Amino acid sequence: MLLRLAICTALMLAGPIDRALAGAWTQPARGSYLKLSYAYSTAGRVLNGQSGIGYDSHALYFYGEVGVTNQLTLIASVPVLRRAVNQVDAIRGTTRGAFSGDIEPRVRYGILQRQWAIAIEAGGKIPAGYETIHDPPFGNGETDFDLGIAIGRSLFPLPAYFSLNFTHRWRGGDFIDEFRGAIEAGWWLRARWMLKGMADGVTAVRTTGSNSDLFGFPLDQEQLRVGGAVVVRLLDRMELDLTWLQTIGGENVLRSSELFLGVALKSGQ
Repeated sequence: MLLRLAICTALMLAGPIDRALAGAWTQPARGSYLKLSYAYSTAGRVLNGQSGIGYDSHALYFYGEVGVTNQLTLIASVPVLRRAVNQVDAIRGTTRGAFSGDIEPRVRYGILQRQWAIAIEAGGKIPAGYETIHDPPFGNGETDFDLGIAIGRSLFPLPAYFSLNFTHRWRGGDFIDEFRGAIEAGWWLRARWMLKGMADGVTAVRTTGSNSDLFGFPLDQEQLRVGGAVVVRLLDRMELDLTWLQTIGGENVLRSSELFLGVALKSGQ
């Protein structure tokens, strides 16, 4: 049961890690950032729990940002294809799905969009195309709502930036609300290569140590990930990126290693 809980949590926390333009900057009016990413995740133990397990996940995600005005950007993250496998001893579970998982729509409103950038972001996650009885499940079947702030700083004339994101998530059902945070820094090399460093975390506003009555999902969760990325500008409006993330701490989550390979198209920037 603990393995099922951790895998569910890992699948809910996994997904596109994009925050185009470092998250605090909005898209220009009629501008867009569209990305298709392959994501691979693997783990061999549950943090503070069972070891010697087998878990692998392959997924294809779409992420998009579209500028309505210079201050307002619409954002969506959608799972396209997913396959997850877990095994403990002789018990093996496999789940496959197309457009199965949690869709995450949101809006970003820029308050300040200069060398310093400040934006408010609101949205949530909506379950679609899966059942919580699947083993492993693609989510907990609940709708959540988010409200957060993003702060960014361009280091011009240096070809670099950094950004911070802080979010409060109101979780559906009996699940405990969360604080979410992320930090990212990037540096362009020779105009076509960028190096990024990043970290993100999730913590419940309080802990219960208990599970939901229906399917036994953990009511609270914690996760801390660190990683880095390389971005290559293939064309003026096309980028390729490779991102690695490692879970180094948490509760009710897998100690996972994640690899993302994405292709992005930009317009109006």
